[in-house]
Amino acid sequence: MNGRLILIVICLAMFAGSFALRDRYCREPDEVHTSPQNCRRIISLAPSLTQILCDLKLEDRIVGVSRYCLMNHIPQVAGKPQVGGFLDPNLETILRLKPDLVLILTEHEKAMPGLRQLGLHTLAVCHQNVKGCIESIRAIGAACGEEALGNCLAGDMQARLDRVRRKTAGCPRPRVLFCIERTMIPGRLADVYIAGRDDYYSEMIDCAGGQNAYARGTVRYPTVSPEVILHLDPEVVVDLVDGLNQREATSAGTLADWLQLAGVAAVKQRRVYAFDKSATVPGTKIAETIEELARILHPEISWDEP
Repeated sequence: MNGRLILIVICLAMFAGSFALRDRYCREPDEVHTSPQNCRRIISLAPSLTQILCDLKLEDRIVGVSRYCLMNHIPQVAGKPQVGGFLDPNLETILRLKPDLVLILTEHEKAMPGLRQLGLHTLAVCHQNVKGCIESIRAIGAACGEEALGNCLAGDMQARLDRVRRKTAGCPRPRVLFCIERTMIPGRLADVYIAGRDDYYSEMIDCAGGQNAYARGTVRYPTVSPEVILHLDPEVVVDLVDGLNQREATSAGTLADWLQLAGVAAVKQRRVYAFDKSATVPGTKIAETIEELARILHPEISWDEP
């Protein structure tokens, strides 16, 4: 595995907080051995956890975040102390900040023993699938004294996803290619990493009424050549762009990069769309993203009906 691939895998895992580096299945959130009233100083070790805290209006309680939270431009935590990364949390810094609660993902197994040995209270939640994301909002809300709001947000997410599934039931399921990382070179494609089968992105596609165009192999994030993409012939391409708003990129500009694959159905039909990567971070916004994806996949449905 080359250095670039290793970096991409780590960054993707940290960015979305939803990629199982070892275990593919979620478990129930850990029990928190401290009262909600005492959770006044919170440290978050993943962008998805930080976003949920902000969705729960708890940003004022955040006293430390991972470096990736800062890299992902979550405005509510700009200037907050940085406590390391996904694989290298700085235990000394964490201890110095005197947190009442440290939020972690189930993928943080290596860091958890050190945190607990220091006597710190932790809550580990699963962001490896959409169900885990919804349950984590309930768990974090309950742990931090915002149980009612957490249940409300999670319930709204579930209702919106159920509506999408109902409206797309029985519809043809277009083949969708999720480009999760590539070298941004205007007018050409290079180092294209796509979502493999049975992962978080595949579940998003399925929820929105599509099917993953890449349905072979066991590699979670395979790198594919233009020839492989031609062979897959997706009907829709979703190109995730980091900092889309800052780049002032558009779907039209993204489509231009894909024009070298003029034989691909998605390119011929001008069905290449740019999404900001932050839209796929697990949290309350994921329902909105799946709704948007469903509108793209199924323009034949009247989405404005109640």
